[in-house]
Amino acid sequence: MEILISNLPHDISIQELRRLAGPETHDACYQLVLRSSGAESWCHARVRLGDEAAQRRLVERLHGFEYAGRTVTARVFVQRHAHNDRRAPWWRAMPWHGVERRRGERRRG
Repeated sequence: MEILISNLPHDISIQELRRLAGPETHDACYQLVLRSSGAESWCHARVRLGDEAAQRRLVERLHGFEYAGRTVTARVFVQRHAHNDRRAPWWRAMPWHGVERRRGERRRG
């Protein structure tokens, strides 16, 4: 399971992120992601921990934490798949046999 830590400053390093996460995450795997689109840019990190209790403690400790003038958010990372997502380029062509969840957005005849 992975933890997503968002709203990080753009100049943060992996060492600072390890220090922010605490000593109990010394065996964690960190991935820092920097993105920008035009004038807007953001930074977030994905942290992979093996122990579920350590993950829960990390989320509780970091969610709402103030760091470098920003309020950091932390939550469990959920991988999205484009299989049945309306952002997928082929979503209108896929057969749909369930109840329409998004009224008016899906498959207009």
